Amino acid sequence: MPDKSHSVDWKTRFLLLLAYAAGVALISQSSVTVPCLNWEEGAWFVYAFENGFWKGLVTPQYGYYAFWTNLATALGANAVPLEFAPFVTMSFAFALWLLIAVLIIVPGSPFRTTRQQILALVVVLFTFPMYARLHTHVSHFFLGVCALTLLLSQAPDRLHVWLYRSVLLVAGMTGVIAIFLTPVFWYRWWRVRAARERLVQASILSVCAIVQLVVFIFDLSVLEFAHGRSIQLAALNPIVFVTAIANKSVVGMLLTRGVMEDLGPVLISGIQTGSWALIGIGALGLCLALGFVVIGGSGRSRGDPSDGTLLLLSFVIVAGLSFVGSTDASPNPRDKLFLIVGHNRYAFLPNVIVGFALILHAVSAHRNRWKTWLYRGLLGWIVLSAVVGYALYRSSQPDWVQSCPQWKSEVAAWQRGESRHLTINPPALSIRLHGRGKSSRDPAWAPKKRPRL
Repeated sequence: MPDKSHSVDWKTRFLLLLAYAAGVALISQSSVTVPCLNWEEGAWFVYAFENGFWKGLVTPQYGYYAFWTNLATALGANAVPLEFAPFVTMSFAFALWLLIAVLIIVPGSPFRTTRQQILALVVVLFTFPMYARLHTHVSHFFLGVCALTLLLSQAPDRLHVWLYRSVLLVAGMTGVIAIFLTPVFWYRWWRVRAARERLVQASILSVCAIVQLVVFIFDLSVLEFAHGRSIQLAALNPIVFVTAIANKSVVGMLLTRGVMEDLGPVLISGIQTGSWALIGIGALGLCLALGFVVIGGSGRSRGDPSDGTLLLLSFVIVAGLSFVGSTDASPNPRDKLFLIVGHNRYAFLPNVIVGFALILHAVSAHRNRWKTWLYRGLLGWIVLSAVVGYALYRSSQPDWVQSCPQWKSEVAAWQRGESRHLTINPPALSIRLHGRGKSSRDPAWAPKKRPRL
């Protein structure tokens, strides 16, 4: 049963949820006022538009099955007039932001006080890259945060048990980020084997992992991964990999994303010109320090693993698999640079893990005063860095990040036959709709062709 000793009354929770929703809308106001499709979301939408709702719902894309993205784009393409399609996808993305907040503020959450809940919401709000905040092709990253929150939460009561199970099922069937946490769920059950619900949660993610593995293997058997790029994990430079983690999850959180991006070319230049040993040792040192900060010193009773242990295991697994999966390990220096400073959405969950660790340890380390002040100081600095970094980052972004194409105008021109393409975000990309039932794609379950972007 949830611990009532640090309960937050429902009125406070409701006000937190309203303030958080307003914050999401405010920092994503371009997507709210002028919704549009974004990046790979356009590919999902094209397929659903041309092949109908059910094929759009069940067909995997990009090597994995994404239930939430498929559902949003299938409904947007088939259930409403074309000009309103982005409103549907935006609503689905917004719902995930709210779901994270609900899991953070409900009874049984790992964040038991109002202050902890506010800090957790701020960490989530300002950590994700702003260019795709309200788009469904990144749903698996938000659902990964939901799974992490449930991992840290107390065993649910009867009121919440099916909510938690449903969230884990949707998370596991939407991309692969949440299922990276499957071993940690099993570890938590193994430590306290009497907790039946922990077994159910781990089993749900395991079934989802098997499904995603089958999809991945089948998809790779008929097309080259990620639009023709091969996976060459053996060629992945471990120095570059460790440096990427240190730059994104230490420098990026402590010194803002702008400093992280400016430092990237310097680091890759040093690696290419012979300073790889010095950079590698420094990056490894930062990663080890980060590990000590994440694991903290708190513990649970009755053999349940500490929050720090769960968070450290989660960080190692998620950061490792996410960063490896975000690159094709090309020897091209430009690709190495992109791993170090780009693909920032893959650093979202690892950085949220760090933020959650600081929030929890700032309270639980009260027996050791210097640790308490260390965690509180780091937490305050990271929150300040996130807010300042967001303000600086927003002011320096190109126009396409801060505004969306006029989708209704694009649709009107397409319907009048004045244009064969509909511009999405960024404006350099466009999608071409061939009409319902006139798909340009192979209608196989895992098609070889992709909608043109």
